[in-house]
Amino acid sequence: MFKIKNLYLRNILLALLFGGLIAAITSVVNYNMKFVEIEQQVKKDVKFDSTRIKLFIKGYLDNVENTLNSIQTNQLFLNYLNTPSKMNQQIVTHLFRGLIKSNEHLFQLRFIDKNGLEKIRIEKERNSKFIFSVSEKNLQNKSNRYYFEKTIKNKAGEFWYSNLDLNIENKMLEKPIRPTIRVSTNIFYKGVFYGIVIANLDMDRLLSQIKSNNNFNVYLIDNEGNFILHPDEQKAWNNYLNNGYTVFSEFTSVDETSLELDNFGDGRYVFSLENYFKNNENIKLILEADNSYLENIKENNLQYIYILGSVVLIISLLAGFLISFPVSKLYLSFNKLYRDNLRFIDIIDEYVITITVNLDKEITSVSVKRNPKMYQNAV
Repeated sequence: MFKIKNLYLRNILLALLFGGLIAAITSVVNYNMKFVEIEQQVKKDVKFDSTRIKLFIKGYLDNVENTLNSIQTNQLFLNYLNTPSKMNQQIVTHLFRGLIKSNEHLFQLRFIDKNGLEKIRIEKERNSKFIFSVSEKNLQNKSNRYYFEKTIKNKAGEFWYSNLDLNIENKMLEKPIRPTIRVSTNIFYKGVFYGIVIANLDMDRLLSQIKSNNNFNVYLIDNEGNFILHPDEQKAWNNYLNNGYTVFSEFTSVDETSLELDNFGDGRYVFSLENYFKNNENIKLILEADNSYLENIKENNLQYIYILGSVVLIISLLAGFLISFPVSKLYLSFNKLYRDNLRFIDIIDEYVITITVNLDKEITSVSVKRNPKMYQNAV
């Protein structure tokens, strides 16, 4: 019984050591594999978040394009083009007010005639639902403004986009700052050019949506490396606030040639947004993996490895308990049988004369070991 118990414990210990070795090897292999999976997970999340941001931008800007398109085909507006009477102008004014009311991101909508004169101008006060029309005496000549000159060079149906900049009121930056983009298009009716419609779009809401991200620090830069959007608001809009912060000062490993790459290294991924912001800024999106996001992925992977190693170890221990006892009994039974066989062989050699013959019935050998007493009795 003592031998069985010792053998049983020894087999359990061996199973435990073997299981521990397997658990350790499994954990190390999985740990290395998980590092590869972390990079793959980051790239997967980068792709998802960049696509989500692009869809935000597309929806935001498509909405204003649809608004401008609706004006061109609205019969009330076409009636005004045919007959620019006070009554028709008032009707279009109400139309513009309704469009601004239905699009919360629009804060200015204008019709400028072919000579560059503002004919209808509707505005919405900031942080308010109050919408008003600018009186005729305050309407201005915009024929020399860059947005008018650039828009009239476009073909019918094309849209012109301004830079994504900060709104200016009375030749001063609006405070608090208001990120703004202007979208305009030519007005043609029956092949005749009548002027342009232009909308000012408040981009603050969109930039806030883009910036809100649990996994990545989000940046927008222009073609000169100036930050349009930065996790630290004090470092954005260098082109207008002259705060001195650019992508080159923030990311020392980045130079001008790097702006054409799709990866700045150090977990930073770059995406062009020129198909969404259709201006000449070539705005780029940068997603930088947040440290807490990476730590969370690593922690989850380590938990997985610990659980896997523990499960393998427990299974090995249980297997040792279940297998060791019958294996030990089998081993002891085999040893007993082996020792009995050896004893019987000795008895045969001692008391029985054995003869070996071949296939031709010829004797090839005769055992010589005999009990002396038996030999004497035989004589």
